[in-house]
Amino acid sequence: MNSLARIKNFRNPLQYTLLRRTFVTEFDINFLKNEIKNNSNQINNLNILNYKSQIIKKPKKLRPHINPFSVKEIIKIPKWDQIYSNLKLPFHIDLGCGQGEMLLERSLLQKDKNMLGIDMRDVYIDIAKNKQFIKENNTINTTTTTNNNNNNNNINNNNNNNNLHYIIANINLNIKNINLSLPKDSIKEISIFFPDPCFKKSHHKRRLINKALVKDLYESTADDVVIYIQTDQQELGLDIQQHFISSNLFIQQNIDSLVWNNLFPKSKYQRLFSQDPQRYVFIKKIEPK
Repeated sequence: MNSLARIKNFRNPLQYTLLRRTFVTEFDINFLKNEIKNNSNQINNLNILNYKSQIIKKPKKLRPHINPFSVKEIIKIPKWDQIYSNLKLPFHIDLGCGQGEMLLERSLLQKDKNMLGIDMRDVYIDIAKNKQFIKENNTINTTTTTNNNNNNNNINNNNNNNNLHYIIANINLNIKNINLSLPKDSIKEISIFFPDPCFKKSHHKRRLINKALVKDLYESTADDVVIYIQTDQQELGLDIQQHFISSNLFIQQNIDSLVWNNLFPKSKYQRLFSQDPQRYVFIKKIEPK
């Protein structure tokens, strides 16, 4: 039985977790290998040295879940002006971005926004950056087929029009510093899609969304920020909702599913595992001055 067939038959949280791990591993290794094979000639034309060795090595073990208390590093804030071509654009930050599929697609569709994906699983961020590299260079290839003499210029232009970046960080420890390091009031959207449910009661303290995170988001974002959350676990959804409402810092808003689907491309995980997730939208409660 292949991975897709097995996905439909999980019965409990442990089996659910194991199937996610199996499919993610098979899919992503094969995806990267096929992309390299299909684009090898174009890549050679771009004179990108050691492309294959940069893109695919035997990956570390892909772990869908990780104990956040095992990652205690306070990261060094990147120099954003060396990463993004236009820091005046509004920011969309994806917390727990995984392999970055949704953010990558959105960054290509909405060039009028800067995108930042954050995840503490270094293997997933490596995959996200690999996919970004492949996608961007495929775009370069499309625009340079009629003028091979200008390949180097086109590569530089692509780098100078970047609106997407990924970083490795423990979100709960670093998100406030990251947000405050960006231009003031530039963060307009935050997404948290399918966070780790941490099924065991003793593991609930590991969940991404807690009282402290809600407060950090309130204190480090623009007054008009919108927070989008979706999960396929009912108990987790209620827990998330309770944290935001009980904080007395945010107000829950309704959103039409069609509007949501137009805002955010579906990731591979959502297409396969979660056709009807619970969705929550929160805005800041602003007291009149």
